[in-house]
Amino acid sequence: MSFSKDKCLALFREVNHTQASIEGASAKILFWKKHAKEVVHYWDVVFRESAPPKKLNLVYVANDLLQKSRAGRGSREFAEEFFRVLPTALRHMIKHCDAKVQQRLKRVVDVWGDREVFGRTAMREFKGITGAIGRPDGAASSSQAPAADAAPQRAHSSGGGAVAALAAAEVAVAASLSAEHAAGAALSAFTSKVAAGGARDGPEQAAALTATRRLMQAREAQAAAHSNAAEALSLELAAQHSALQQCTQQQRSNQATLQQLERALAATAQARVLAALCTQFAVPQLLPFNTVTHERLASAGTAASSGA
Repeated sequence: MSFSKDKCLALFREVNHTQASIEGASAKILFWKKHAKEVVHYWDVVFRESAPPKKLNLVYVANDLLQKSRAGRGSREFAEEFFRVLPTALRHMIKHCDAKVQQRLKRVVDVWGDREVFGRTAMREFKGITGAIGRPDGAASSSQAPAADAAPQRAHSSGGGAVAALAAAEVAVAASLSAEHAAGAALSAFTSKVAAGGARDGPEQAAALTATRRLMQAREAQAAAHSNAAEALSLELAAQHSALQQCTQQQRSNQATLQQLERALAATAQARVLAALCTQFAVPQLLPFNTVTHERLASAGTAASSGA
């Protein structure tokens, strides 16, 4: 089944809530695994334009497709691409859908964890999202941090940054291991045939060559994913360092402001004491507090003592 934009969009738009429709759609999409990036992009396009019931159908299609991809040897092309869009999609549905739909989404995520559809890092992301279900404010647990922690929290937002890069690296490692097993099995079948006196140029040789090429591609993808993860971590550390420097500068500024306030309060207290003394001893308050003022206060105090 050849791939095209129109066919892909039509497939997603026509899917309904029945199991036959969902499984039929995912089975057709499996033939487009070489176009995984485009497929997931068009899935996201249809998801954004659809009503909540339709959005749930699309999540079920993604779920069935991901599980079928995991079951196939060396066929995890969709996992990395879906991780780029699913966190945002799930958050949107949890915010805008009713409790019944939210519970269905939670069950889907639980299945992903039980069947290891995604790696540990990705599952922590998904579990954090569905952890918001049932809370009055609907906010995920990671968003409950105070405002002072906003910068570190932004560094861990889903769909990007170090978390997404690490999840992609985990997916690439799993795909590489799966490709390695497939290549090992194909090479074993080929060598067994040759050892038994069979011809070298047969389907076993073609299968071994294909599996070897896929293994090389998977290892290249793994190396690229690891490089991206290292770069993302470096950027996150730089962002955290910058945020720490800003916090330190702000703290110093706050301390300086506090010292100024303390001095102002002390001056205000002294001024109030002086004003009270001036009022008590009938000394004009506008008169500068100089030697003359001091003498007048002293004499007023002496007169008051004598009168007593």
